[in-house]
Amino acid sequence: MPLIVMVGPPASGKTTRAKELKEYFTKVKGKEVVIVNEESCKIIKNVGYKDSKEEKNTRSTLRAGVERTLNNSVVVIFDSMNYIKGFRYEMFCTAREYGTAHCLVYCDTPIEKAKIWNLQRENKFSEQLLEELFMRMEVPNSNNRWDRPLFEIYPPNNEEEPQNSGEIELDPSFNFDDIKLSIDDDDDDDDDEYNQVATVTKILPDSDSDEEPIRFEFSPNVKPVIVNIEESDNGEDINVVQVVTLENSNNNDEENNNQNDQNKDEDILANSPLPFDDIYDAIFKRKGYKQSFATKPTPQKSTNFVHELDKMTKAIIDKIISEQQTFIPGDTINVPHTTELVILNKKISPAKLRRIRRQFIKITQLNPPKTLDDIGISFVGYLNSNFEQS
Repeated sequence: MPLIVMVGPPASGKTTRAKELKEYFTKVKGKEVVIVNEESCKIIKNVGYKDSKEEKNTRSTLRAGVERTLNNSVVVIFDSMNYIKGFRYEMFCTAREYGTAHCLVYCDTPIEKAKIWNLQRENKFSEQLLEELFMRMEVPNSNNRWDRPLFEIYPPNNEEEPQNSGEIELDPSFNFDDIKLSIDDDDDDDDDEYNQVATVTKILPDSDSDEEPIRFEFSPNVKPVIVNIEESDNGEDINVVQVVTLENSNNNDEENNNQNDQNKDEDILANSPLPFDDIYDAIFKRKGYKQSFATKPTPQKSTNFVHELDKMTKAIIDKIISEQQTFIPGDTINVPHTTELVILNKKISPAKLRRIRRQFIKITQLNPPKTLDDIGISFVGYLNSNFEQS
């Protein structure tokens, strides 16, 4: 079955798109889908990409995972960076070896957005490593046969930031000094409330311009819920940023979250930037690659193949050298290990015979015959061909 190779720098949305593809192929097309990535291979990204040695081991593990999963019954989505051109070529050769179609999905995401998304993940990159991997990214080119068909995906302009980003924007007209921070808490103990409020950090705008919004960044244990107006003791209106702990929020909004999850599943295909039908046509309505000489599996050789090859060819050469002492040009020579005859039109020096033998051994090791009995037949044919040209 086909191979879909996800391509892109770290935290560029590849896993999200891979999950959307899986959703499409399983629910719309009824296909079985397997995603192979660092998480499925138990690889910690900060460790697996920290240096060239670890990265080489990581690529080997991922490649083995893909090869182990490819078969006639599943669609394999290879969800990794695949940022090296040479590694993408290896995946292309793997698809040819299995005689299946393949395509690339390239997530082109700016580094600024990738840094934000990276902070939301458990298996994340350090900021320094993320920047280094961005710089090493070799962008796929559809002019290369191993980089096509190529589908380039960009993050939607209207995409909402994750709700757990810990940041909201307030209208510029809000007076920063008058803003009061409070927390929804069933506990009436004011001390506990203010202890929680103390975890909130107020961030002033970068510019003195009135057009700059005021930002509040919240610590991980709280998140913003609503901004409203309250009346203070002296009768004046003040702005209130209402925040709740994540634990309380999850409990209070459980019913709403379940409904939202259901709606999300229904809208996942409509809201995704992926050209699902085009990707399906590219891998299912196109013939798979034919096995080339380079990707065709090498026939299994017997354990003593090299020893037998050396012994049999040496016996034939020794027989020819011995018979040449009494031969007449045009005579044929019976040699061991085959019924084929060696035809000699002139005397051949032992040095040339040994050189021809070495050439035959190198060729035969790369393309071994089906059985050991074929070695003698092939070698005599190779000798006669060289004798005719000399």
